[in-house]
Amino acid sequence: MPDHDLKVAAAYIRVSTDDQEEYSPDSQLRLIREYAKKNGYLLPEDFIFQDDGISAATARKRPAFNRMIALAKEKPFDVILVLMFSRFARNREESVLYKGLLRKQGISVISIKEPAVDGPFGTLIESIIEWFDEYYLINLSTEVKRGMTEKFLRGEAMGTAPFGYRIDSA
Repeated sequence: MPDHDLKVAAAYIRVSTDDQEEYSPDSQLRLIREYAKKNGYLLPEDFIFQDDGISAATARKRPAFNRMIALAKEKPFDVILVLMFSRFARNREESVLYKGLLRKQGISVISIKEPAVDGPFGTLIESIIEWFDEYYLINLSTEVKRGMTEKFLRGEAMGTAPFGYRIDSA
C-alpha cells in the first residue's frame, strides 16, 4: 500500500556542455535523490527528465523539459526538483511563465542548492537568482565574443585544426 505521507517528485536535470563536471547528470541525479529521500519525496524513474548539452536560453529546444511540462498538466507529481534554478531556466521570462503554469497545477519548483524561504522575501530572493542566471548567460555571450575578437586581432587560431591539418603559429 502506498505511503500517503510521501509526496511525488519529478527531477529535471540539464547540462549545457560535456565539460561541466560539477553539473554532470550523474552528480545532479545523486544529489536530487538524496534530497528527495531526506525530505520525504518519492522520485519514480519515469519522472526523471534529462536534457544533455542543451542551453537553457529557451525551453523550445529542450525536449525532456517540454515532456515534463506537458506531463505536469496531469499533475502526476507535486514538485519538480532541480540542482539549481539555472538548471530549470536561464531566461527569466520563461522561468516566470513555466513556474506560473506549474503553480496553477499545484506544482512547485525546488532548487536543492538554493533553498528559498516562504513568503514575499523568498519570492524576491528567487527572482534575484533568476535575474543573475539570465545575466550570466547574456554576459557569457559578450565575453566569448570579446575573447574571439582579441584572438582574431592577434592573428591566433579560433579553434582546433581540422583532421590532417595543423596550425602554424609562425
